[in-house]
Amino acid sequence: MIVAIPQQMAGGERRVSLIPDTCGRLGKAGLEVRLERGAGSAAGFPDSAYESVGVRLVGEPAELYE
Repeated sequence: MIVAIPQQMAGGERRVSLIPDTCGRLGKAGLEVRLERGAGSAAGFPDSAYESVGVRLVGEPAELYE
């Protein structure tokens, strides 16, 4: 199963749907987690924090669901 984390669409929105720690737990449970690049930046979570727990970063929203 794929868990997709897109960037927020609303202007000024700073939230992200999942933080890196939770993504790491989902990965350990056997799920594939994909993050649109920059989705966590406004919330203080750089892409590198997601990469370090095994999240796959994608450049385009459509790639989240391929």
